[in-house]
Amino acid sequence: MLTLNDLVSNFSNVRDLGDGIIGFRDVLPKVTYYYYLKFADSNIGQCDFLVVSENIEDDGFAAFVLGSAANSFDKNKLVLSGLSGNGRGFTDFLMAPPEFHSYFKGRLDAKRGNLVLRLPIFRSEFSGNETIDEFYYLRKNIVPTLDWDRSVCPKIRIRFDNPKSRSGTGDDYILEKYDFVEKEVDNLEGVFDGYMEIVNYKDIVVEIISKGDGIFSLIRNRDDTNFELFENAKLKAWLWSFLTGN
Repeated sequence: MLTLNDLVSNFSNVRDLGDGIIGFRDVLPKVTYYYYLKFADSNIGQCDFLVVSENIEDDGFAAFVLGSAANSFDKNKLVLSGLSGNGRGFTDFLMAPPEFHSYFKGRLDAKRGNLVLRLPIFRSEFSGNETIDEFYYLRKNIVPTLDWDRSVCPKIRIRFDNPKSRSGTGDDYILEKYDFVEKEVDNLEGVFDGYMEIVNYKDIVVEIISKGDGIFSLIRNRDDTNFELFENAKLKAWLWSFLTGN
């Protein structure tokens, strides 16, 4: 477990914020990381809980995230819990055990075995069943989890084939941002028999087939009889709702 002395010896501007929460920071040439830690003796699971932001110092919000009760807790896997009533619009927080993050590695290796990261998130950004590699990839490339001013960045898996451009993913799904989905919708417009399969954070899949005349057929639940026709703009609006909705 971490101690106050560990933090004072390794970080700058260590502050006692009350209720067992300590604030401290790393100041780098281009970025400042603000850390908030709640010690293990004052919370569930006998774990140290950590909240981190990039260039945003907000003691009140950090304390809110650290003080929010979890619906369930297992320090060996990702856990999602609700975060209603906060001032930043996030819907949930995600708890990630030490194997899923690298905070304090090379600095406090012997003390981070019970260091659980709490991330304020929008529900559609993570499924909660991500592998370690997938979790790292999402945080690095899709969801800027340390930016507390961000808009929602939904988790999207996509598989596609465009016969005209000869581009696609083959049999594999890839993780991508929503603007990539929009671009591929545009690329498929007017292409006969091009397709996309899109999976949202709930692992629900839809299929989109280009009809070659600016119209797309959207198929739900892999049932070819359950389809709806869309033009470009309405399809994009529907997909955004599908990818971010509850």
